[in-house]
Order: sequence, then structure tokens, then C-alpha cells
Amino acid sequence: MGRFFRSIRTRLLVATLLPAVLLLVGTFFAFNAIELSHQTQRDVQIADKVASAIGDALEQQPRAPIDYRVFQEILGTSELTVTRAGRTLYQSPTRLPRRSQVVQEHFEPGGLITIRTDIDTETGLTLKLTAVAAVALGLIVLVGLLATMLVMRAISEPVARAVRVADRLAGGDLDARMGATGDAQFNRLAHAFDDMAERIQETDTVQEQFLSDLAHEIATPINGVVGLARGALDQTIQPEGLAEAGQLLEEEAARLDKLLADLRQLRMPTLASAPDWQWVRVDRLVEALGRRFAPDAERAGLELVTRTRRIDLVSDPHLIERVVTNFLTNALRYTPAGGTVTLQLRRSHQEAVISVADTGVGISAEAQGRIFDRFYRADNSRDRVSGGTGLGLAIARRAAAALGARIELDSRPGEGSEFRLVLPVAPPEHPAPNDPPAGASRATVQAPGGR
Repeated sequence: MGRFFRSIRTRLLVATLLPAVLLLVGTFFAFNAIELSHQTQRDVQIADKVASAIGDALEQQPRAPIDYRVFQEILGTSELTVTRAGRTLYQSPTRLPRRSQVVQEHFEPGGLITIRTDIDTETGLTLKLTAVAAVALGLIVLVGLLATMLVMRAISEPVARAVRVADRLAGGDLDARMGATGDAQFNRLAHAFDDMAERIQETDTVQEQFLSDLAHEIATPINGVVGLARGALDQTIQPEGLAEAGQLLEEEAARLDKLLADLRQLRMPTLASAPDWQWVRVDRLVEALGRRFAPDAERAGLELVTRTRRIDLVSDPHLIERVVTNFLTNALRYTPAGGTVTLQLRRSHQEAVISVADTGVGISAEAQGRIFDRFYRADNSRDRVSGGTGLGLAIARRAAAALGARIELDSRPGEGSEFRLVLPVAPPEHPAPNDPPAGASRATVQAPGGR
């Protein structure tokens, strides 16, 4: 029975027939009640007139015989009883049951006229009206069932097609698509379904590419380490070259360690158990990052410009550093020699903005929409050469989310990019500690400022 009612067609059928049956039953009782009301009112009026006529006759001619059969013919099947002085003057030939009766009693001096009328609960008029209503409802139900069949036929084909495509996708055929269905509403469903399938296929492709790149990234330092180890074992590396070999070994090990660290950070549900909320001198943090990356910029032939203003806010300095470090690393990596990288801290209303702008190669509009995906790399070949893993921005996005901040990006291919970390002054869900940094005041910290 449960399986029977799981069908949409069965539910529509029940939803159509059940109201029709209930309406038909209600119509029958309504017609019957109306007719009974009219019938009762009519019988009461007739009985009242007959009783009044008999009473007048008894009063005018108390001893004259009265032909009660005339009155009985007027009353029809109603029961007439006339008594006077304890004596029954007339009694109808048949006695009606004492259920469902309308009683009309007329008192005369020394006598009583009683008229009982049986109520017919199944009258012909009620049945006729109910039959007419049943025919009308039957036609309505028939039209409803035909419409339901047409709707179900229109629904079943797109749904069946979606099921077939879903089965193919589940089976590994990522090229399966629904395509247009003809109906506007289902076309929207098909379009959304195909977009989902396209995203699944793209994700699968990107993941395969990522695994290939990851294998390459791991293989490069491992091959270097293995080569150096073999050279040391077979003594092809001369003693005077051991120092250089040791340095190369350390560099390759550090590169592999960084890759593994990025993978571990990306795998963690959150970047830390909870942010370490504290008052932060953001300007000092930004200036320290500028000094740290200045030698890298000089080696790359770039100019690194740092601009700050004092801003104190409640945040986690380690997560801020992680995001901005990623911005700076990418800016130095993808900006040709002779270019400029600008690290800037400014205030915008109730937010602090740390931006890293470069004059590098820029990012295409298509890549900007997916560059923060964990398996996406805008330029795989360039990342292999420069040592990037394609994980940094995904990690940066998680760190920003943990801070209650957001990352913004403006970029034009061939002109450069600007990444911005927009930090709230004091996240409402994390109250600020009681003691701000030396020299800072809450009024100064939370007041809006210019750019």
C-alpha cells in the first residue's frame, strides 16, 4: 500500500477523486436537507389548515356528523386523530411510526386534533438533483484526469531523461548531457543539470591535472635528492663539491617540505582550532612583511613599495600574515623584471584593507572566477617552472574566512593584478580583548578613515 501511494500519478488521482466524492456526498445531504425543510414546512401548513377546519366544524355543529374522510384525503398519508370528551371521534386507518414525524396539535374545547406527518428521507427530487450533480462532477473529474495524464506525460519524459543522464554520470560518462526538452520550465532544469555536469567534468579534469602537477612537484625535489645521494655514494661528487651538494639538498628538501605543508593546511577543515583574537598593530605587521620580501624583490629585479598608516584592530596576526604572504609571493612570481609591486595598508570606513598590486601578467576574466578553487591553476606550465603548487589562494581564502574577512581581486591581462584582504575592525562574534596596544584608543581604532 505504501508503494502504491508513492506514485505521483496515484497521488494526483486520489487528489482528484477524493474531493469529487466528498463533494457529491455533501451535495446529496445538502439537497436532502433543503427538500426536507420545504416538505416539512408545506406539511405543517396543510396540517394547520386541516386542523383549523375540523375545529371550526366541531364548534359550529357540535352534534352534526362530520365526514373526516374528506380531511384524510387532503392529508394523504398523514395520520389524523380527533378526540373529544375522552372519546375518539376519528382515527386514521393506518398508524405511522413515532420517528421522524412532524406533529400538529390543535386544541378545541373539550377535545384534541392530532396530525402526524412522516418525513420521507429519500425523496425522488433529492436523488434526481444528486444524479445531475454526479454527472457534472464526473465530467469535471474526467477532464481533470485527462489533464493529469497530459501533465504526467509532459513531466515523465524529462524526468526519465534526467535519470538516464544521472545514471550515465554516476557510471563515469562525464560527457552525458540532458539538452533542451522543449518546455521552458524544464529547459531551465536541463540547463542547470547540464551546468552541474559540466562543472563535474571540469572538476574531474582539474583534479586529474592537479594530481599530475603534484606528482611532478614531488618528483622534482625527490629526483634531486636521489641524484645527490647517488653521487655521494658512488663518489662522483668530489669533496670540494660536497658543500654545494649539501646546499642543493637542503633547498630541495625545503621545497618538498613546503609542498607537504600546503597540502596539510588545505586538507584541514579549518586552518586552526580557533583564531587567536588579539589587538594587532597591522601597520607594523605589513611593514615587517615588506622588509622580509625586499631581498626577494631585489633578486627578481623588482621594486617593492610599502605604504602604511597606523591601524589597530582585533584579529589573528598569523592568519593575516598567511594571506598577505601568499599575495606577495604570487606578485613577485608573476611580475617580469623591471616591474613594481606595491604593498599598501589603508582604511576604508570601518574596515582595514591590505592590498598587493603588481604590474605583472594579470589574470584573465575566466580564471578570476576560479582562481581560488583548491585544484585550479591559471597557468600550469608557468607554475611548474616557478615552483608554485596551485594551493596558496585556496589556503588564503580559508584563512580570510576564519578571520571574518574577504578577499577582493581586480586584474587585467597584461596590465597587472591587485589582491585585497578586507578586514573588519572588530568581528562582532569575537569581542575585542580589554587592553588595546600601547598608544591606541578604541575611538581611534573604530573611527572611519580615508584611503
